[in-house]
Amino acid sequence: MRILRKAIGVIFGLISLFFILAIFVNEIDFGSDYGLVLIFLSIAALFGYLSYRSFSKNKRSHKEIDPMQEILENTSLTEETLEELKNGTLPVVYTDKLILQPDEVCHYYTNATRLITKNRVIGYSGGSGGASFRIAKGVTLRTGSYKGTPIRGDVTEESPGQLFITNKRLIFVAPKNNFQTSLDKITAIELYRDGISLQDNKSNYAMLLVAPEYPYTIIKSLAEQAS
Repeated sequence: MRILRKAIGVIFGLISLFFILAIFVNEIDFGSDYGLVLIFLSIAALFGYLSYRSFSKNKRSHKEIDPMQEILENTSLTEETLEELKNGTLPVVYTDKLILQPDEVCHYYTNATRLITKNRVIGYSGGSGGASFRIAKGVTLRTGSYKGTPIRGDVTEESPGQLFITNKRLIFVAPKNNFQTSLDKITAIELYRDGISLQDNKSNYAMLLVAPEYPYTIIKSLAEQAS
């Protein structure tokens, strides 16, 4: 629809330009054809205005989000603690959402979404709802229904929450699929463009994160120290 509106605006713009040029070369009598010229100029102006508004709105909608603002809004980092982290110093942040153990401090927390992929039955191939056959007066034979061959596929479940990194534990607080693990039990961690995945001796954890390079660096450093 937006492309069509732009195309129509261009067409009417060209038509209005033709009429303006025709007036200047006296091919159209401005006095006798004034109404016709005015109509085309008005329509061209209308579509030109609508095309401009559409372009401006589209440009605003594609405006890039300030990466720094996104980090400050979704993580525990401030401009000061971010500078500490860049200089190799782990910041200590306050949170009232955790019950910390003795000598335990929180270094970082961030909004996160845990991803859990499971292989499940997503449909059936073939199958029947059953059928009834009258074989004699008052006697009906009914066949049983069956679902057919199950079709399996990977289904990814998303669980939003908050990820906390302390000097002892990694804690994901969420209404569903929450977890915690000790840093000394982490055996592998991998960084992605939009998140991280890690594993301990029992399970694998994949999470979507804003600025994943920061929690990745912190977890990797603390896990290496704890092992």
